[in-house]
Amino acid sequence: MVSKQQYEEQKISVSQEALKSLLNSIVQDQNITEKERKRKIKQFKENHPDIYYLQFSKTDPVPKPKQTLLNKLAKLRM
Repeated sequence: MVSKQQYEEQKISVSQEALKSLLNSIVQDQNITEKERKRKIKQFKENHPDIYYLQFSKTDPVPKPKQTLLNKLAKLRM
């Protein structure tokens, strides 16, 4: 028999692992566009900030796109 405390601990840990897995699948999914990936990650971050920061406190979750010379010049304009 499982105590109420054990149940609560397992419920939280299993839920967190499932959310981490979901976030990793979003980041690694090759079948979605970069725009869609960023939108989904942003949505995940808004809804589950604790999991987001737990998972990516050590690394950058979304690789930053390389800036082209044209993009750099466009940012210089004011």
